[in-house]
Amino acid sequence: FMMSFLGISPKEDISVCRDHILNSFRKYESERYLGYKSYKFEITDDGFVRYRKISKNNKSEYYSVKIDRLLEINYQGTEKNGWFLMGCEPASVIFQTYNDPSGNLDSMTNEIVFPVNNITVDELNMLKHNFESLKESFINKRE
Repeated sequence: FMMSFLGISPKEDISVCRDHILNSFRKYESERYLGYKSYKFEITDDGFVRYRKISKNNKSEYYSVKIDRLLEINYQGTEKNGWFLMGCEPASVIFQTYNDPSGNLDSMTNEIVFPVNNITVDELNMLKHNFESLKESFINKRE
């Protein structure tokens, strides 16, 4: 990874990538444009990506996956708005719902989809790069 050659330690690699990803999602806050009451996106020190969104009727959706289960990053949409997709290994993403009028769910899936708006191609490419670098850093950290 390029930053290692610049004298930045692998721990700093993780911190830099994680901070960029988190700041990017905070910057766009697309969930509020879709009518969600709140949301939380985090990447833990042990490599879990966690995403929770709560709708106005208090239905909560929760996703969690270990970053090393990431297979691909895709984007569907335009620079004005679209969906950032984290494709993961089959049945590696925990998906749960709470306060769901049609019944709570507790299942496994293979992707997490994030809404984004007003994002440039360069920003999308940087997000993809940082997710992939973060994955590699956590894999190398284990070895």
